[in-house]
Amino acid sequence: MIIPKMNYEAHAYDLKTHLDGARLLNTVVTSNRPVADYVAPFDTVMLCLSKGSDSSIGALPAGSVGDIARARTLKQQSGLRTCGPLRV
Repeated sequence: MIIPKMNYEAHAYDLKTHLDGARLLNTVVTSNRPVADYVAPFDTVMLCLSKGSDSSIGALPAGSVGDIARARTLKQQSGLRTCGPLRV
């Protein structure tokens, strides 16, 4: 399987791996396998709530406290902001 090999190679170079879980919930339902089977090899995961769960907006980051804090800092430094009617 390519994912364990990819993660092994990335970690050998002290690189982090990320799973974009945009369709993760769809995959879990159709495969009848637990979410943990898919996310375990990765350092961070982003679960998109607007795809697969019929939510209008939102995403859930998952990972270590340090990795999530770093991601939040990078997002703020990039200038990406929610605008329009979604901004609170």
